Amino acid sequence: MKNMLSKIENKMFIQLSSCFDDTNICAFTASQYLEAIERPYGNCYYEVSSIKEAIILCEEFRKYFNLDGSNWSGGRIVDNEMKFIAKVSYNGTVCKSE
Repeated sequence: MKNMLSKIENKMFIQLSSCFDDTNICAFTASQYLEAIERPYGNCYYEVSSIKEAIILCEEFRKYFNLDGSNWSGGRIVDNEMKFIAKVSYNGTVCKSE
């Protein structure tokens, strides 16, 4: 039973999310506007086995949804109790503080 509990305690999750950057919405073309509103908003957490996997998943998410620094809002790495572990920044660097 103790081994099973320690496995649960060691789980990590990465937050993937984007936000709507409406600072230049008047200058958006129709295709830019459609791209922006089709992005996922809110927070999704995916289980990862390592910090490296979290970095790769963040990069894939940013590329897939064509996110830049103004609309990337994910990157928090948390444990199974949602306690902060680290943060993956837009450029893929990892820091230990929020």
